[in-house]
Amino acid sequence: MEQQNEQLQGKTSRSPLSILIPVCILLAGLLLWFFLYERPHQNALSQFRAAAAEYEETYRSYFNAVDACNRKVLAWQEALPALDAECAELKQVLESGEPVRTADADAARALLKEAETIKKNVPMSEPVIAMHAWDPQGLSTRELINRWNYIGTETGRITAEIPYLEETAASISVPDFDDIARRFRETQKALEESILLRQKIGISLDDFEDDIRIYDPFENLEVVFEGTSPDGRVRLNKKSTVGVDREYAFGTDSNSGLKNGDLVTVRVDFGDSMESFNQNLAAQYKTVLCEWTRDYVVEGLPYSLTEFSQIDEPTLDVIKDKAVRTITGQAEQKEGLVVVDDIKLIGHCFLTRKSPTSLLDTARNYLFLVYSVKCSVDLSKDGHDYKNTVNYVTSVRFSNLLGMPDGKTALSLENAALPSSTIKLNTGVPTLLVFLPRTFEFAGYEDTNTLFYNEIAPLTDRFTCEDNIGTAGEAVKIAN
Repeated sequence: MEQQNEQLQGKTSRSPLSILIPVCILLAGLLLWFFLYERPHQNALSQFRAAAAEYEETYRSYFNAVDACNRKVLAWQEALPALDAECAELKQVLESGEPVRTADADAARALLKEAETIKKNVPMSEPVIAMHAWDPQGLSTRELINRWNYIGTETGRITAEIPYLEETAASISVPDFDDIARRFRETQKALEESILLRQKIGISLDDFEDDIRIYDPFENLEVVFEGTSPDGRVRLNKKSTVGVDREYAFGTDSNSGLKNGDLVTVRVDFGDSMESFNQNLAAQYKTVLCEWTRDYVVEGLPYSLTEFSQIDEPTLDVIKDKAVRTITGQAEQKEGLVVVDDIKLIGHCFLTRKSPTSLLDTARNYLFLVYSVKCSVDLSKDGHDYKNTVNYVTSVRFSNLLGMPDGKTALSLENAALPSSTIKLNTGVPTLLVFLPRTFEFAGYEDTNTLFYNEIAPLTDRFTCEDNIGTAGEAVKIAN
């Protein structure tokens, strides 16, 4: 028994050592791994991320600089075909062999030379590479360090290129193409006018020095259209009457009876001979006229309405309101003894003056708004036991409705007119004069048939009629 105990004790005393040795070996391995690999790797990773962030910021600045340069270059590269087309058209006129003034030809050649210079100053843009995506995961310490060194080199190179690119973008001093195109068109127009000048002025260019002024007399003209379509007029105003402008006048064959859309031809009155007229101007003023007639389109005139549908809705509402106030005002002017209980719009009648027109008609159109009216008469305020109602039909007439250039309707509301005929109500109540009982009058008729024949029918021989109340047939009787 004792011998077995001793053997067990001997085995127990060796166990700690057998455990300690492997632990020490493991710790040593971990330390070696940390200091020899992990720590350098983490340092390299941290430095790589910092370098990558700096690189991306630098590259973004580089990208913006290149993009600014490319945008400016691309805009002009896109404009080059149009510039070439402008050059080709100008060359065609210049090389046509037709005689042109020296000054015009020199201006055209100078513009072509400028266009060639512009094309030489437009550089070819470099393509911009896409930004790199830097993903450090899964890279060894050596790979990270190598890439870090590469990023540092690239950052320095790109940083050095940015000022050059910004300077390049700023140095592309090509003018705006719209301005170039405008100058091309002006120069080409001058050349073409120069070619046509001999035919226009009727004399040879060889008779003049190169500084002869080619003058457009219509720049000195203001054309004003007045009146109402189709009876419009044209007024010609000369802006200047001094120098060469006092030597000519303007005239036209069409100065009245105008409507929108007509063409009015204005001419320069040059006397007996165009050629002698221009020779005198050249000798006295070193000026010749380049144009003798010009067409102008009649526009902007108010026009007489010919259909009810041409009245715009806001204006029609104003007309209806005026009509109701006119009817109410006439009916209730009875010392407060009459009240308008109801007014209903029955319809309208629109009349347009026929052509040729009668000298008796000053109006070009009429609008009749037809209403049924109900009024109450109460004499109790005067101490009489009398009450009654009156029903009648009336109209309110408006004239000379005009359509304006802005699409609105214009008219004078002051010319609203009620019928001259009246409905009379004899109350039988005596007045101060016993033999004259109190009577009330209302402007209107008993029915629409009577109203039509008295107010509208007399106009239909000189006016066309459009209505929605029935013409000679349907009478609308308003019973008391």
